[in-house]
Amino acid sequence: MFAAKNKNAFDLLKIIFCLFVAAGCKPKRQTDATIPNIQSIGVLRHEKSSDKYFIVQNWTYSSECSVYEDNGKFIFRFPGEFCLFSSHKYFVTYNEGELVFYDPKMNILWKHKIEIHHDIDLSDQRKEVATIYRKTKRINNVNRVDDVVVVYNFKGEPVFEWKVTEHAQELEKIYNKKLSYEFDEVNNVTYLAKLNSIQIIPPNILEKQNSAFAAGNILINDRLNSSFLILDRNGTIVWSKVLADSGYRSGHSPKLNSEGNILFFKNHVPWPLEAHELKELQKKKVIRKVKNGKLIFTKDYCTGDETEIFYSKLIEFNPLTQKVIWEYIPQNKLTFCSSYYGYSQLLDTGNVLVSHISNGGSAFEVNRRGEIVWEWINPLKDEKGRAKRIYKVLKIDKDKIDPFLK
Repeated sequence: MFAAKNKNAFDLLKIIFCLFVAAGCKPKRQTDATIPNIQSIGVLRHEKSSDKYFIVQNWTYSSECSVYEDNGKFIFRFPGEFCLFSSHKYFVTYNEGELVFYDPKMNILWKHKIEIHHDIDLSDQRKEVATIYRKTKRINNVNRVDDVVVVYNFKGEPVFEWKVTEHAQELEKIYNKKLSYEFDEVNNVTYLAKLNSIQIIPPNILEKQNSAFAAGNILINDRLNSSFLILDRNGTIVWSKVLADSGYRSGHSPKLNSEGNILFFKNHVPWPLEAHELKELQKKKVIRKVKNGKLIFTKDYCTGDETEIFYSKLIEFNPLTQKVIWEYIPQNKLTFCSSYYGYSQLLDTGNVLVSHISNGGSAFEVNRRGEIVWEWINPLKDEKGRAKRIYKVLKIDKDKIDPFLK
């Protein structure tokens, strides 16, 4: 009893100390010995040793970023739902409702309490961090969610802010429709727009041809209205692309690269089955017919929802000409059908790293010939024995992360 009381008193003193120390309390670093079941880590194939670590951003079942060697060997676990590392030896994460900026000794340099969702970007050239956060109001027992884009410099000072609600008329002209708050029954919220991706545009070959693509402008994705938008630093929408289909299954992670192309993850592509495919899928009990005659996936396949049959793909296109430069469509469409989530990262080799939740949380690296050269499946299982869903897997240069491991 005495020991328990002393421990409670010590914990209280520790909390008070953390509140008043300017740098804050350093997060506890987790090591190999403190994490159960980390040896079976799910790398199915890899061709050679890499100069990069891969990071699993869990989000869906824990707030942490796990770092691994390319062959699956566990290295470290950082706190937070999102983790990015700067070549200037800074580390930014979103942890327990705060955007936090660390030095290599994991001292907190600054933090902001905001409700971030979906994405964070970091620009070493501009020394800036960009993200999306939501403002929520309770109206008639329903949460109304309004998204805001914000950019901070490396000192933690806000240098740019853009609110969806202040640009509704501009968006209506682009979307050619009247915007209204749409109800999400699952989460009991309404959205005017739903941003799920952000990028500080890097230097690229298009910026000399069209100022809309200037380095430093902001590329965002409004998934609710199936559109990509570029904002200049005055907050004006200077370029837009509305995808042919609408709704929540449009796309994720549009990123403009140095060649001036935009690569993105196309969640939902209709799948008109040929006769032999229909027969095979019915035999495997992957699909079934509903009353209106439509074919839908059963609950045990793809994302796990009973949705109309579809597959996912990657698309890279030129935003000036709209010409498709490259795309990836899997040979076995059942292995790549993620109706939500999804992320694609262009690597410096030209390969593309893809995160998805088709049949559980997994990732793969594909080259431009469509060959998978690296593959990972989350070894942690849910109650149905499927790989637990993950939000994003990234590959990051080791020299950006190593300073934080010392």
